[in-house]
Amino acid sequence: MVVFSLNYRRELDGLRALAVIAVIFYHANVNLAGIQIFKGGYFGVDIFFVLSGYLITSIIRKQMDNGGFSFTDFYWRRFKRIVPALFFMLIVSSILAYYFLLPNELLSYAKSLKSTLYFGSNYHFLNEDSYTAESSIFKPLLHTWSLAVEWQFYIVYPVIVWFIYRFFKNYTFSILLALGLLSLQFSQVSAEYYPDIAFYLLPSRAWELIFGGLITFFNRELLFKSNSTNLNYLMKAMPLIGMYMVMYSMFFIDNTVPHPSFITLIPIIGTIIVILFSKEGELVNDILSLKPIVFIGVISYSLYLWHQPFFVFFRLLKHNHIRYEQFAGLCLLIIIMTLISYKFIEAPFRRTVTKRKSVFVVLIMFVSCALFSNYVVNKNGLPERMDTAANEASNKNPYKCMLAASAPYDSGPCVIGNKNNIAAIIVGDSHADAITTAISSLLDLENYGMIAFTRASCPFIFNMKLKTIDVNNCSQSNELILKTITDKYPNIPIVVTSRTAAYIYGQTNPERITNGDQTPAAYFTKKYDLVTSDLLQEFSSAFTSAICKISQKNPIFITEPIPEMRVNVPKAMTNRYNFLFGTLGVVNSDNLVKINKEDYFERNNVFIDLMKNTSKSCNVDILKVSDYLCDEHFCYGASEEGRPYYYDGDHLSEFGNKLLSPMFKSKLNLP
Repeated sequence: MVVFSLNYRRELDGLRALAVIAVIFYHANVNLAGIQIFKGGYFGVDIFFVLSGYLITSIIRKQMDNGGFSFTDFYWRRFKRIVPALFFMLIVSSILAYYFLLPNELLSYAKSLKSTLYFGSNYHFLNEDSYTAESSIFKPLLHTWSLAVEWQFYIVYPVIVWFIYRFFKNYTFSILLALGLLSLQFSQVSAEYYPDIAFYLLPSRAWELIFGGLITFFNRELLFKSNSTNLNYLMKAMPLIGMYMVMYSMFFIDNTVPHPSFITLIPIIGTIIVILFSKEGELVNDILSLKPIVFIGVISYSLYLWHQPFFVFFRLLKHNHIRYEQFAGLCLLIIIMTLISYKFIEAPFRRTVTKRKSVFVVLIMFVSCALFSNYVVNKNGLPERMDTAANEASNKNPYKCMLAASAPYDSGPCVIGNKNNIAAIIVGDSHADAITTAISSLLDLENYGMIAFTRASCPFIFNMKLKTIDVNNCSQSNELILKTITDKYPNIPIVVTSRTAAYIYGQTNPERITNGDQTPAAYFTKKYDLVTSDLLQEFSSAFTSAICKISQKNPIFITEPIPEMRVNVPKAMTNRYNFLFGTLGVVNSDNLVKINKEDYFERNNVFIDLMKNTSKSCNVDILKVSDYLCDEHFCYGASEEGRPYYYDGDHLSEFGNKLLSPMFKSKLNLP
């Protein structure tokens, strides 16, 4: 078996340039004439995986063939390549996070920071529920999941290759191919049933790195030695075919497809073809080898590190949509920080000899980040940095009752107060969890208690699934809730709450929440691209069935949906620049957030009609949330004094949910 030479190949840096450019454009959501450029830009990470697998397999096999492979040397080189620049980015991002993030945002950041330090951020972001966790555009360290996957691969892969070389050398290619195919099959299955697991974890990503490593078993020199004219033309065509597969994926395959999966083979095989067949004098090679493109490839790692934090903090300070001129300005800042990082951190550490002083600097950065993370978590996001109103807005349900969407469906209920004398039960999704304390605050918790059966993205509806979130256990969870309540808690009043319109009409665009032509997020027997009468009928039947079943033994109260504010209320009202002059996070009542009441009813008209019909057929009561959060013309996101009612765009904060306490007091007949 012949291993590729480790001679420098300029075109591979050109591939890295293409990958990082695609990722940057994708994360910036750059549009041209309403069409997203690089709608499949996320495939850039997959290209990085193939290139990494190719590189490290070349290194490992060459050293093993020469009898000089050292695990210590391998891990040390990987450490120098990845860690110093990463830690430098974490230091700068943590400083910005301290000054600009609200307490709940800073707390979330600190937890992600801690996981990044030990290369476990892929598990951290997997365990953050994809519905209730902040949107990916507001997570400064979300991109580190791919570094975690790579590092985990680096830990186990050399051991596997060494073992195969030691005992089964003649079968190395076949065994690695078999492992890659097993990983590919796992990714295909998990992408269908557990998409978050497929996206974040090594077992479903390993095949991309392994396939890159398999390229090293082919002798490129022999490929190009043929004297056949036809074969020579084929060799010239292959890089163009490979580049077409890569570019097609990036421009025409969006993020609605299962990924990683068999579909991901398109850019992966395309990348492999380019690596395998590109050579000097060939069009693709010569384009990828142009000096400006190669330069971008050389600094691509630092570019990747810096792009996400800059985009996130811009969105926090300004707005979600990045205009063209703003994108250009952000790219300039990213390039400046990239050049600083590359020149003073990344490049010096990549040298053969590393000074002891440099290692000490890395250690200091690690300790600083670890201490900062622990301090922020212990201090619950450092709320003292902010004024009272802004701090209030970040407060969520202190009982932490809600289960993640992917939690086992047999997880027990959350009991608040005296578990032996239950006076009320709340059932529903994250909107139900957000108003839990509006009820519990009315009880003498030493003598009475309440139960919260709340799960993210899981309304009390049987057989409902979501297209993009792993809540396929929701129906089983609701069946268990029904059985538990009817067996153990008959005659206890039950409040049912959910963000129903988001399941019917989707929630992909929080700045446009009227029904329009949005794609439904939920489905039952089959997936629908548009809201149809069949879908509405399935939804109505499933909801009515669930309510009627539980109403046979318990009094039921269905709340109107909580008004959605289109924007993140604390963000829209908070002056994050104020740290330059005083207290961070001063809330400005002039930026009062509100929506038209007509828009609220248009968004929720289907469910409100359904509630009325269910009320008649199942003898349940309707709680009119709009009477407490809206006036004649508007539904409000904050008080006139500038105290936000929401901790984001649609979940009530602890201050806001108490506005509903009088409603529950008058209707539930609590002790």
